[in-house]
Amino acid sequence: MAIAKRLLFIPIILLAIAAGYWWGVYSSKNPSAPTPTQNRLSRELSPYLRLHAHNPVDWYPWGEEALAKARREDKPIFLSVGYSSCYWCHVMERLVFSDPDIAHLMNQFFVNIKVDREERPDIDEIYMTATQLMTGHGGWPNSVFLTPDLKPFFAGTYFPPEDSHGRPGFPRVIQALHVAWQEKRQELEKQADQISQSIARIHTTGTASEKVERDLIGKAIDHIENRFDPVNGGLGTAPKFPPDHALNLLLTAYRQNPQAKYLAMVGQTLDHIALGGIRDHLGGGFHRYATDAQWRVPHFEKMLYNQALLTHNFLRAYQITNKTAYRIAAEEILDFVSREMTDSKGGFYSAIDAETEAEEGAYYTWTEQEIRQTLKKDADFFLSCYALAPMPEGSASVIYKADTDSALSVRHQTDTATLHARLSPLKEKLLNARSQRIRPLLDDKIITAWNGLMIGAYARAYEVLGHPGYLKVAQKAADFIRDNLRNANGDLYRIYREGQRKGEAYQEDYAFLIDGLLHLYRATHSARYLQDALSLSERMHTAFWDTLSGGFFFTQNQNEMIVRTKSFYDSALPSGNAVALHVLWELRTLTQNPLYAQRALALTNSFAPLAENTPGALLHFIHGTMMTSSPIATLSPDSLVTASATTLPPDSANTLKVNVRLVIASGWHIQASNPTDDYLIPTRLSLDTDIAEITQIDYPQAEDLQFPFAERAIAVYIDSLNVPLTLSFKTRPQTLSLLLTYQACDSTRCLSPQTQRIALNIK
Repeated sequence: MAIAKRLLFIPIILLAIAAGYWWGVYSSKNPSAPTPTQNRLSRELSPYLRLHAHNPVDWYPWGEEALAKARREDKPIFLSVGYSSCYWCHVMERLVFSDPDIAHLMNQFFVNIKVDREERPDIDEIYMTATQLMTGHGGWPNSVFLTPDLKPFFAGTYFPPEDSHGRPGFPRVIQALHVAWQEKRQELEKQADQISQSIARIHTTGTASEKVERDLIGKAIDHIENRFDPVNGGLGTAPKFPPDHALNLLLTAYRQNPQAKYLAMVGQTLDHIALGGIRDHLGGGFHRYATDAQWRVPHFEKMLYNQALLTHNFLRAYQITNKTAYRIAAEEILDFVSREMTDSKGGFYSAIDAETEAEEGAYYTWTEQEIRQTLKKDADFFLSCYALAPMPEGSASVIYKADTDSALSVRHQTDTATLHARLSPLKEKLLNARSQRIRPLLDDKIITAWNGLMIGAYARAYEVLGHPGYLKVAQKAADFIRDNLRNANGDLYRIYREGQRKGEAYQEDYAFLIDGLLHLYRATHSARYLQDALSLSERMHTAFWDTLSGGFFFTQNQNEMIVRTKSFYDSALPSGNAVALHVLWELRTLTQNPLYAQRALALTNSFAPLAENTPGALLHFIHGTMMTSSPIATLSPDSLVTASATTLPPDSANTLKVNVRLVIASGWHIQASNPTDDYLIPTRLSLDTDIAEITQIDYPQAEDLQFPFAERAIAVYIDSLNVPLTLSFKTRPQTLSLLLTYQACDSTRCLSPQTQRIALNIK
């Protein structure tokens, strides 16, 4: 998230923590209290929350019970947000939350709430923004202290159990905050108000643009080029995340304008990712990110969404280059997901943890001796093709590929098929040996949004590679979502686990699932997938569209939250609004219904100013604007509406009556000045000067026309119309320009909104 500047916060707390002034004042002298068998989190569906069910902390899940307790007892809230495959979340659970003495302080001073960020991304987004504002950085576990009315006043990420290396331990932090709450509460609440206001500003899109910058795509590509690593591929330096959104944009840019540099950046990145230790060369799939610039030493969790997004990247690159390595990478991802991340009923699990027995990467790493013991006489050949990158601590290493298949084939004087045939059984031996180790935790909750991404990946794989098995997996998953995560009214749920569904779905759940269903429709031409996508699109628009400022809200309502957010910045996942833009254009293409083009353009206008200012943070949104490059774009909107203005005798020296005449091409229309629906672009006349103003304007009565795509008639202007208006001057000019904003549509399509300048000679 782009945050312009970091806020400053009450020095008294930080000074007290650093100096230790309050240390011991409220220190618990009680003997360690007996640990309860289970706390409330044992009743939760989330595997992450259940990991904390045996903590002596009196944890609550987020909900009215906890919030009411904070209000009733006038206690601050300690909010801890994490997820199941987060390494430092596990460390804090073991070292801090399992400590009875620390738990005693927490229970005495705070109402303690645990949140799984994957279940409640709305809570995560708001309070991660708070942490970034207060500290200048973010991460998980996210540790935030709130007033009883949910406004944040202090935050951090991981806190150790004791003071260490100049960093305060968690006991010192919570005691200092307790004293501050007792003695400096007004200052804390004032600070909480300021932080909450800043969060609201950050999550507000502002005024929609009536004119979208024409070179958004150029700005996005410039951003990618400026951050591109020409040696190792990817963007920036360590740590490195797969730049899925950048790669997809570059691949589309290459198809529309085949410049070699676009494909070169994609190839350099995918080649290095495919060779690096971020790839699980034995079991398939990819870890979440690399800790080094060469992609060799990963952070070891495996997320479902990474598998989906990288599958799309590799398949799209394979379609253009026909490079076998890209096809194999995609196939290995899909085989891995089918084998280890797919429920027997068809849904996809969310993640696999990074650690086993408190050691990150223990399941995946090897010593050379272990490899030699497993492969015996074949070890030299394997180690001539694969290398070992040492972990930062310990003696184990990460397997990565030493070179490309073509280079290895030359080195071993063979062809790539023979090379693969020799390596395959060796990799299988190592995988079998690895499978005897203790496996990392599987987070088997099924998330609607992420399943939508994975359904799309399997459907694309069927389209590109033609394997019927991929289509069956996608269809089974789509059926699972329909049967288990959608109710009779068509509403979606967020989570499924252990036979139960939970949580009202978010906008991203709708958008991502629609995207997956549209991939299935293209693969099968089965009308039911298109119909499901259409009905979900209507539900998304009804439940989430912001009728005042445009764009989709993240949640269906604000509920108890301090702000109702919108997802417009990309993260590891594309933003929900960006995916909505893609699917709206796709629906327009598939149905030829201009309604979806109108909605897409309204969405574009809502976020265009943000995209212009921070293109690197909205790459998938900008990618969505490229979907207007279709036969529609070859028409000139200016040729469809002709505008002229004539003056009438003035009422006085400071006023002037004007008649504006619009002539609209046959078969086309423009929207009324007060459109039938809020997503439609109104026809408006305005000025761009402060020496005059329009004091009266009389738009004519529009005609109500029925179109096959709409349930009710739409108010439009056709053929020609006159718009009389009156101008008032501060200083009477000789010339003036009126601005006409409109959108031209026919019965099946809409062009992008236009602003036309109308010259007016003033006598």
